[in-house]
Amino acid sequence: MAFTDYKSMEDVLRKEPVIVLNEEFLPKQVKKDLPDWFLQDITFALSIKSSQENEAFYEEFFIVPFLKEIWKHHRNIKVWSHIYIQYDDDLCGNPDYIVSALHEAHSYEMLSTPLLAAIRAKQQNFIAGWGQCLATMLACQKINADHPRDDKPLPPVYGIVSTGEIWEFGKLEAHTLKKISSPDFNCQPGPTCGSVGYIFSECERVSF
Repeated sequence: MAFTDYKSMEDVLRKEPVIVLNEEFLPKQVKKDLPDWFLQDITFALSIKSSQENEAFYEEFFIVPFLKEIWKHHRNIKVWSHIYIQYDDDLCGNPDYIVSALHEAHSYEMLSTPLLAAIRAKQQNFIAGWGQCLATMLACQKINADHPRDDKPLPPVYGIVSTGEIWEFGKLEAHTLKKISSPDFNCQPGPTCGSVGYIFSECERVSF
């Protein structure tokens, strides 16, 4: 099945023994100071959006700018856009974004050690978004398990599901997924960016 065939986490859980917990795993009050130009761009995008805006608007003006701004400060990881990944016939597809480690010379050309899956919640549907995200996270986890790095432990795999304005985060370790929500960044872009930055830092740590 393609990742997009999973319409909810329940669809995934019928095939994979994962325990889902609504449990905090991010540090409290993580906040990142953002440059004025970035906040101005976000404020501008919010001011011009309509109630009937299409999903590409949110991806281009909110999701991508946040990921790119954080990535600039974490150059030992790689962000891939809509790249095809496959573990087997039940776990394959083109997730919106994948973050991988950069610990090999060819890492800019070949995805290696996928550590984060970011999925846009289409039509603001977080139920389907988390079904796709969890399936993608499991594919990443299984790929990493099949290609261990020396004696290093299997790294956790992180997940993000976002409409562009609302962000939810997950962390998959072994057979347990911890999942939380972030405040609407309309009011607090700093904490949301801080949460993404913390996850990028954890992904970067695996690169060494």
